[in-house]
Amino acid sequence: MAVGVVALGGLFLLVQADSGTKSNEMTTGEEAFGFKGLLSAAGFSRKIQSGDFVVLDVRTLGEYKEQRVTEDATLIDFYANDFKQQLSKLDKSKNYLIYCRSGNRSGQTVNIMEELGFESFYDLQGGINAWNQAGLPTVSG
Repeated sequence: MAVGVVALGGLFLLVQADSGTKSNEMTTGEEAFGFKGLLSAAGFSRKIQSGDFVVLDVRTLGEYKEQRVTEDATLIDFYANDFKQQLSKLDKSKNYLIYCRSGNRSGQTVNIMEELGFESFYDLQGGINAWNQAGLPTVSG
């Protein structure tokens, strides 16, 4: 297992990489402290299946209805005037998986969440576009 430090938007992450994994999933020192980082679509999917995370969709209602990564994804529209206020009402003790269309809005969201005191979250690298490219299932409606 290789360990290193990655700079991500001014944030330094302790990264562990298991050379035996099939994907480019990035994980951080989960046991030592709250975790933050980017996940591949496959890694994001595994985290959803674990049931230990709240899935947060920061796209618009139209995008959400068109397709999402899981039926119970929580929608908070990044473009809403009260977006930061809505985020601040979330339980900071929970673990979050955050995604948008391409990774831009979710990347900005993780910065806001960190500013608000959240300690445990992952961002889907490439957003739902990467999820679709990986051939993973979506739900609509």
